Amino acid sequence: MGVVLPSYLDEALDLIGVSWPNVDEDDYREMAQAMRDFSESLRNGTFDLHAAMQDMVGANEGPAVDALAAHWEMVRGKHLSGLTDIGEAAAFGLEAVAVLIEGAKLAAIVQLGILATEIVAAVAAAPVTLGLSSLGGIAGTQACRMIVKRIFKEVQQAVIDEIMSRVTAPIEEAIGAMVGDLVVQVGSNALGVQNGVDLGRTAKAGKDSMQLASAGPGGGGSGGSGSGSGGGSGQINVDLQSYGSLQDSLKSAGDHFDGHSMSHIGKAKSHQGRTRGKDAIANAVNGAMDKAMTGIVEGVKKASKHIGDDMKQGVKLMHDNHHQNDGKIADDLHRIHRREPNRDELRDQLGERPVYLLGDRGKIQRLTRNGPVDLTDADRDLLGVPLKLTGANKDTVPRRPKNPDNPYAWPESTPEDRAARPRKASTKVPFYEDELSRATALARHEQGSYGNYTPDKNTGEPKFSSNNYAAARVEYEHEDGNTRDFILVGRSNNPVHSEKVIGIPFLENGTGQHVKDLYTERAPCSESSDCAAWIQEWMPHVNVTHSIDYGPSAESMEQGNREVEDRLNRMYPGERPEKRSPWTNFKGLHHH
Repeated sequence: MGVVLPSYLDEALDLIGVSWPNVDEDDYREMAQAMRDFSESLRNGTFDLHAAMQDMVGANEGPAVDALAAHWEMVRGKHLSGLTDIGEAAAFGLEAVAVLIEGAKLAAIVQLGILATEIVAAVAAAPVTLGLSSLGGIAGTQACRMIVKRIFKEVQQAVIDEIMSRVTAPIEEAIGAMVGDLVVQVGSNALGVQNGVDLGRTAKAGKDSMQLASAGPGGGGSGGSGSGSGGGSGQINVDLQSYGSLQDSLKSAGDHFDGHSMSHIGKAKSHQGRTRGKDAIANAVNGAMDKAMTGIVEGVKKASKHIGDDMKQGVKLMHDNHHQNDGKIADDLHRIHRREPNRDELRDQLGERPVYLLGDRGKIQRLTRNGPVDLTDADRDLLGVPLKLTGANKDTVPRRPKNPDNPYAWPESTPEDRAARPRKASTKVPFYEDELSRATALARHEQGSYGNYTPDKNTGEPKFSSNNYAAARVEYEHEDGNTRDFILVGRSNNPVHSEKVIGIPFLENGTGQHVKDLYTERAPCSESSDCAAWIQEWMPHVNVTHSIDYGPSAESMEQGNREVEDRLNRMYPGERPEKRSPWTNFKGLHHH
């Protein structure tokens, strides 16, 4: 039982005409315990469901399972954890309210005790007939009245501030996050509903927390022929029984939160009910607490429904439609979590070093944040030293020499001769790691170069082909005494490979030494054109990098072509209607 006014102070209280708080602060302590029990119930239910989720994820493999695991981490780590923390905060807040009320009562008792002493003294010195009305003139009466009123008024504001800061504001923020972030779309679509994924919402979730193991930094390329295994590798392993077990666990968890956890909210409300209408302090507490409790109930209801209904239904659809839908889900998730920057994003990443695009007919344009533009006099001044610019506008490099007058072509050779050629080593780097890689990607977007599908002559099946892009960083000492540099991007132009498209204009001008770095999407080939040996022959000083392994084995070249196809389909703006089954290509990428 809370602090009560001693009976010997009744006369003093009546004298100052102030109402004693009728609320029992212990009701708020019991309410606080109910909120702690609520948080503990949420915590236990979350723990049990997390164990079931780990069992299911551990028994299955595939992009849809990765999406489920990532989504659960958000629900568990953000929303359920947030509700648990708010329950604890409410308990602390209610205990603080009890202490404030208790302190106010004790402070008032002290003041009333002082006044009571004065009353006793006045009665002792006065005639026997002195009545209560005559005591109003005691000097301390007015002071006591003002102090006690102020104590009770201040505690009213203090309890409101306590509940608002600890409970009401956090629960409003948490519910707002649930409305916009408890991703029902991801909880259903990414798990199979509507035969796909809400790309917008899932992409955001993916940015925050979902990453396929095969995706490199920043969504870059998968690397090489040893594409990863385990979660996110593209493999699909299914334990259908575990799907059923998880459905049961999701249903049980939803029932637990909506039943057992909510029962503690009911107890808290019952304790709160005993305080209603007691006095102004109780009214102040309840006014703030009612809003907080409404928010907590709303949050638990949302979480319970999402887990027990939405996520359960999503897992059921994964189970029921696994073979039909997982390919589509895998492709959608693959596009999301190995997302390629779009044209505008790459434009925005252009730095101070100028980037130029060498067209198929030799014309050079500068790549800018507003798109390709024709050369200015300043551009010609920069380019005109390492490159010979021709044409009416001085913006074109001379035509490449052709056989038999091409000094850069390989002479007739035997297999033994070709095997003995020294070849330039190339270092593998992730896509978009540096300016050269980003420049090739931007050039693809500016030229709309995403490869083509043509029917196979024998099978009629769509067959993918694409050119290759390369970029060079050029640096030289200008006649003004300053070091200048720029990037030049070009693409293979059948039958000339991209490394030669970029390199020959400098060799023709006698300035090959100005090419410092050379990046090529696919590693320089070691067959046919033998670009690896060609670079070693003509530009041995150049630092060479690539993002996709390519050769010398036929298997490696096939793997490289698959990776190019996969990447360009993801770079393609919108849905590519003519591409072949994404699942076929996805499996081809990851079967090694």
